[in-house]
Amino acid sequence: MRPLPHSSFEILLTLAAGPAHGYGIKRSVEERTEGAVQLGAGTLYTALQRLENNSWIREVEGEPSEQDEAASVRWRFYELTDTGLDALRADVLRLERALAFARRVPSLREKTP
Repeated sequence: MRPLPHSSFEILLTLAAGPAHGYGIKRSVEERTEGAVQLGAGTLYTALQRLENNSWIREVEGEPSEQDEAASVRWRFYELTDTGLDALRADVLRLERALAFARRVPSLREKTP
């Protein structure tokens, strides 16, 4: 299996914790990565559409917050499918193996004073 695009990996990782809407996914990724990864609207919604077309995520009923209801906003909530979870697990395993190898490379180890 090929590595997931970074945006897809971040979205699937977010949804592994539970259903979320697009803006919630965006905020979660930014918080988790301490701002290092910021998904623009075009990137986010294109990736969501691609993941949905691949049956890795699906739209579900979500509970809007009181703030959402007051603003009459209808959010589209997404959840991970079993196929999406399998893809995410495969990519996590790939990254774990790469990290394990990198930790054995002397030039990548942190130098001690």
